[in-house]
Amino acid sequence: MNILPKKNWHVLRRENIKRVKDDEKKAEEEERQRLGRVHRAENEKKLGELRKHRNTSDPGPSSNSSFKHINLFEEEEIEGSNERNEEYEKEQKQKIDKFESQLGIKKMFAEGTNELNKAQSWYEKKPERHYDDFNDTSIEGKKVSWKDMLKERCSKDVEEFKEALMEEIKRQKEKEKEDKKRRRKDKKSSKRDDKKEKLKKLREDRLKREKEEKRRINVLFGIKEEKEEKNEAEKCDKKPIYNSMYHPELARKR
Repeated sequence: MNILPKKNWHVLRRENIKRVKDDEKKAEEEERQRLGRVHRAENEKKLGELRKHRNTSDPGPSSNSSFKHINLFEEEEIEGSNERNEEYEKEQKQKIDKFESQLGIKKMFAEGTNELNKAQSWYEKKPERHYDDFNDTSIEGKKVSWKDMLKERCSKDVEEFKEALMEEIKRQKEKEKEDKKRRRKDKKSSKRDDKKEKLKKLREDRLKREKEEKRRINVLFGIKEEKEEKNEAEKCDKKPIYNSMYHPELARKR
């Protein structure tokens, strides 16, 4: 990236070119004023000598006196010495512009731009917002500034927020109470269920124990249970199963 033209001291920057031109114009103006002062001084000196020569007592021409050219329009020249020659200045300016454009120093399209003049257009400026001048009329007819209106609105919002917050806290407390009540109820019901389960288990253990004692007594006295007798009768009623290896015909019949 070429950063040389971005330096403040670069001679081809628009600001530096404008500064040089301003300095040249200022120097030309000072030189013109100096020459004008010199010219006026010479004219005043000549005019003083002419007045002195006119006021001399010797009416006749003197052979010793030096003859000088008499300028009849001297006063008009002195008065017109302060006038500027616009045509000459215009020609000199055109010569300088042509020379600078040939060297590439003069930027033809830069003159009159905001960057060169360091000015801003209307769309580049910040808009002026007169907030302090904004007033509104209330119901009572009093003028209230926007700051007071904003403060009142903020205070209303704060009050509404506080009310909503208190309602939310109250609702949360009621919810916590209901949850505690439900948990207490669930705890009681769970205790009741545990008690029922314990009683049921104890009853099953008792029945199992009684059954085991009864079986032991029957074994001791040689008493068979009805279930065992039924099982033996069923075994007798069943036909024997033959192996298909030795009696395949019986296996087919079955």
